[in-house]
Amino acid sequence: MARSRDAVKLVMGLVATMSALVLGLLISVTQTAYRTQSDELALLAANIVALDRVLLHYGPEAAPLRAMLRQGVAEEALHVLEQRKAGGGTRGRRCSHSMRRCGSCSRTRMPNAWALPGRSS
Repeated sequence: MARSRDAVKLVMGLVATMSALVLGLLISVTQTAYRTQSDELALLAANIVALDRVLLHYGPEAAPLRAMLRQGVAEEALHVLEQRKAGGGTRGRRCSHSMRRCGSCSRTRMPNAWALPGRSS
């Protein structure tokens, strides 16, 4: 009888340890994914600002491109916010505005705001 109690205690300890290990790994993976996504978003924002500054140095000739850049960024930010409000989020899906499928939006190609003047999209 004492041996079976010891065996049950041992198994319960093993199950608790394995559960804690799995939960710790799950939290670690989730945190890493969040940090990666956050870092990529910060890098994208910095690149957009840098591109805007480069276009600013070109003077008034680049004003239409800067306006298209701002419009495109605003549209994409609004699209992401709408997706999150709808509860769909963008997890696991990329929207077609980045030339990838979203699955929950009807966009199928890059918007014309991103097309360069004089070129077909």
